[in-house]
Amino acid sequence: QSLDVTAQGSLADSSLLGGHVPALTFSATVRDDAAHVTAQGRVADLNLATATGRASLEGRVAAALDVDVAVDHVSAGVTPDAVAGTARLTIEPSTVGGLAIQSGALDADVRGQVAEIRTLELVGRDLNVNASGTLALNDRGQSNLTVHADTPRLEELGALVDVPVSGIAKVDAVVTGTISTVVPLMRV
Repeated sequence: QSLDVTAQGSLADSSLLGGHVPALTFSATVRDDAAHVTAQGRVADLNLATATGRASLEGRVAAALDVDVAVDHVSAGVTPDAVAGTARLTIEPSTVGGLAIQSGALDADVRGQVAEIRTLELVGRDLNVNASGTLALNDRGQSNLTVHADTPRLEELGALVDVPVSGIAKVDAVVTGTISTVVPLMRV
């Protein structure tokens, strides 16, 4: 609770989670039982299989990022309700599992398990996704997220989650309500 630390620095031509960090600057402050971290830069060749321990996510991800995250009540442990932040990502040509991603973007705020997604976009040979709106991951918030997704090769998506599917899919949806109403519908 009484910790008071400020740090800033940069990474250049470094390795992280099996990937490459060409350039990244960061600053971090812990004061008054709260933490604040910002980071801007680029990552390349990040292997999500290494980061998550899931072999199905093998690939290489490249992105430019600009994040600003605050965590309250750090001494009590980091909980989802204590995290607030903004993330802006620009995904460069990447692969995840068998999926090839040509480009992507994320511009979103998160506060108390509620995400305000201004832009979520993935464009690729096997998958195209656009989403915007509010996504509540708690029982208090209300979701109102508009999603469009299509794929000419459903088997590539199924392989990521080890589900044997095939065919073509197109989904246009609006996700509304609380997580307690949305999750049971997703199981159907």
